Amino acid sequence: MTSVTSVTGVAGVTSVAGVTSVAGGAAGVADAVRNAGDRNAESRTPAGSSTPREWALIAARAADERKGMDIIVQEVRDALFITDYFVIVTGANRRQIDAIGEAVEEALRTQAGIKPIGREGLDEQTWVLLDYGEIVVHIFQPALRDFYRLETLWSDVPLIDVAEAGIIEPQYSERVGRIVGIEPSSEATAASSSNEGGVPSSNEGGVPSSNEGGVPSSEVTVEASGSL
Repeated sequence: MTSVTSVTGVAGVTSVAGVTSVAGGAAGVADAVRNAGDRNAESRTPAGSSTPREWALIAARAADERKGMDIIVQEVRDALFITDYFVIVTGANRRQIDAIGEAVEEALRTQAGIKPIGREGLDEQTWVLLDYGEIVVHIFQPALRDFYRLETLWSDVPLIDVAEAGIIEPQYSERVGRIVGIEPSSEATAASSSNEGGVPSSNEGGVPSSNEGGVPSSEVTVEASGSL
């Protein structure tokens, strides 16, 4: 069974370093998120003139402009109750993940007037999470994205067409392309293939840094027998 030792209120799997094993599939992670409960109203980002849906589209567009791949926007409000939208994106490496995160923050600050109320994974740059209350942005490296498959935990939630964000030619790997109903591009397929081989070791980014509230990295084990 999946054991999440720390879910700090950020929607989704916030303290990824608190995942001590992944052997039971999506159910344990989903239950841990639901059991986190709603956050204090004071921690919610107040809405400005734009809506959370528009925030999510702004984030998706910013990620695409930094060559992010496998961009998915999910409306999760009915499944989670603690946030409205997930924006999930893949960056090829730490440098690109950093660039995507900075672009997303800048775009939401200038276009929507909002700042994140929480950040996770900034040290390792393998799974960066930006929490804006009503939306949460997840930026993964390919191996970790493929292992956790966050977009499949609530597969029945609505997907927002990224064309609404002005993304004309989104880049999708074969797996994520099937989810959104788009044929993968050759570029995305090649990038996905080059990162095959399972989950990286913890010192290469298997989970975010233990300094971010989870268990020490030496105690983290990931059992690949339970694919999400």
